[in-house]
Amino acid sequence: MSKLWEHYGSKDPYYGVLSIPEFHSDRMSDEAKAKFFASGVVDVDSYIELAQSTYGALNFDTALDYGCGVGRLSRRLADLFTQVIAVDISDSMLENAQQNLQGRNVHFENAARMTSRPVNFMLSQMVFQHIRPENGLKIIPTLLDRLRGTAIIEMPIRDKASSAWRLLRKTRSALRSFLPLGAPIIPMYVYDCSSVRSAFHGCEVREVAFDTPMFECLRVIAYRSA
Repeated sequence: MSKLWEHYGSKDPYYGVLSIPEFHSDRMSDEAKAKFFASGVVDVDSYIELAQSTYGALNFDTALDYGCGVGRLSRRLADLFTQVIAVDISDSMLENAQQNLQGRNVHFENAARMTSRPVNFMLSQMVFQHIRPENGLKIIPTLLDRLRGTAIIEMPIRDKASSAWRLLRKTRSALRSFLPLGAPIIPMYVYDCSSVRSAFHGCEVREVAFDTPMFECLRVIAYRSA
C-alpha cells in the first residue's frame, strides 16, 4: 500500500488527496491550490464544531491528523492548536506536507513508525476507505491509545455500487495490476459495522451516518478522558 501512495505522493499528490481533475499536477494552478487548502478550512471548522457540540469544549493543545496527505487539514489545524502531528504512510506525501506547512507548529510521523505521544484531538477524514479492514481495525485502537480528548474518524460501512459494478471494478483493478497503463487504481474497502464499534471499545462513542457517492459511512465521534 505504501508503494501506491509513494506513486501519488511523488507524481500527483494533490489529486491523490482529492480526486478532482483541476488538482492534477499538470493542471495545478495557484488558484486551484488556494481552493484546495480553503476546502480544508471549511472541513476542519465543521469537525471542530461537531466535536464541541458533542462532548464540550476542546483542549487546543495537540491535534493529530491521520492520513494527512499534503497537509490540507493539518494546515488549518495548525491555526487552531498549539501543536499538530501529521501522520501519513507515504514519505513522499509527508515531504509535500512539510513544504506546505513550513514554519508551522507541525510534527510529522510516518504511519508505520508512529510514536505514542498523547493528543487532545484526532481527525481522520475518509482515510480508512483505502486501508484493508484487517489492518484498519488494528490501527484504530493504536490511535485511540494516544487519545486524551475527542476523535472524529470516518469509516465506510456499505458499498453503494450495484453488484455488477463492483464486479466490473474488481476486474478492472485486476487487469490494471498487470498492465502499465498509468497511475495505479486507489483501492476502496468497506468495514463491518459491528467490528468498527468493537475497535472503539473503551471510549464514549457517538455516530453520525452520512453518504458519499460510493459509500454509506459512519462518522465516529469518540471521547476518552485524560
